Amino acid sequence: FININMVRQETDQDLPFKIRPIQLVMHNPNFFWVHPLDTSKSIQVLGGAGFLFSAFAGAGISLTYYKFNQATSVPATFYQNVFKTWGRLLFGLAIGGYVGYLRFGDRQRLHNAYTSYRLRRRYPGAINITEKDIWKHKGHKCHNHIYEFQ
Repeated sequence: FININMVRQETDQDLPFKIRPIQLVMHNPNFFWVHPLDTSKSIQVLGGAGFLFSAFAGAGISLTYYKFNQATSVPATFYQNVFKTWGRLLFGLAIGGYVGYLRFGDRQRLHNAYTSYRLRRRYPGAINITEKDIWKHKGHKCHNHIYEFQ
């Protein structure tokens, strides 16, 4: 048991920015959830402007390298050229994005979002949990009936 008066009180807005144990995430998985189709939050978790810059720089470098090297070996057809250009562009985008995530990404928020995703998927009733002041539950086991073995 943890004395709440002795614990540094974090606001709910501060909680997603550190890796949290699953017992804390279980109190409200929706709070840690980042929807993958919400582009602004997803890009923020991946690293924001630094991630985007790295991804596009990787794509640009890869495409430039391909185009300058193409002078010696031109593909036989237009379709080969288009296919190889797009392939090189996507390859550079992927490598640049990976480097950008490693450099600028927020692994802690991604970890919490993934833990939340797994809880929401395993226990569909967890989607309806709306508990506030989660920081008070640090160190306490979640006794919500949703997580009982069925």
